[in-house]
This record gives sequence, structure tokens and C-alpha cells, in this order.
Amino acid sequence: KREMERQELKRQCEDALMYTYGVSRQVLREACESLWNSTDVDTDGGIDTKELERAIRKIFHKWHAELHIQKPFPSDEFIKERAKRMMEKLDFDGDQVLDKKEFELFAYATLEETLKKQKLAKAKKTEAEKETGCPRD
Repeated sequence: KREMERQELKRQCEDALMYTYGVSRQVLREACESLWNSTDVDTDGGIDTKELERAIRKIFHKWHAELHIQKPFPSDEFIKERAKRMMEKLDFDGDQVLDKKEFELFAYATLEETLKKQKLAKAKKTEAEKETGCPRD
């Protein structure tokens, strides 16, 4: 039952990324593999909670740097809680470690959130350019 639930979530995520944002299956596979390789730092073939926390922290740093997010950087407590909730939601076999199939959903959610933030940043930039009449970097 849990495997069917995971597969349905995967299908929904893939559909959202492909049809809403035009992301190809190849790009999805490459994004998952890249995020997996940068997250599984001990190369044991699984992502534990500490590795998930590290990945979430890196993602927030990237968003703040690249998208010029004005909100304060999330606290360590927030990141730990988010990693704990992600582990609870995505660890379908209950072993407290995400395998590649389970991690795929984290990668998809991360990619979708990144694309949403990029779209919002672009819209804000366009709006600011309209208001001032000057292009912005």
C-alpha cells in the first residue's frame, strides 16, 4: 500500500513539473541524480536525517543567494523540524533512511519549489521594471 502511495505521489509530482513548468523526464532524472550525489555525503546509499538537514540548509542558502530572498535565513530548529517532517512523510519503509526512490520525491518537491521561487522572482523583477522604467539585474 505504501509503495502505491509513493508511486502516486511521484506521478503527481512528475505531472506538475512536466506540464506546469515544461521540465522533461531527462532533466528530472539528472536533477534527482545530482541532488542525490550532493546529499549522500557518506556514500552509503541512503539519506539519513542529518544528510537531509544539510541538503535543506544548502537549498535555502542557494535560494537566498540566487533569488535575493529578503526574509531572514531559517533557523537551525526550523531546518531540523523540516527534515524530520520530510523524513516522516517520505520514508515509506520506516527505516529512518531515504533510499533513492523515496528521495526522488524530495528532489521533485525541491525542484518544483525552486521553479516557483524563480517564477515569482522574475515576476517581481518585471513589475519593478514597469514601475521604474529601468531594467534591473
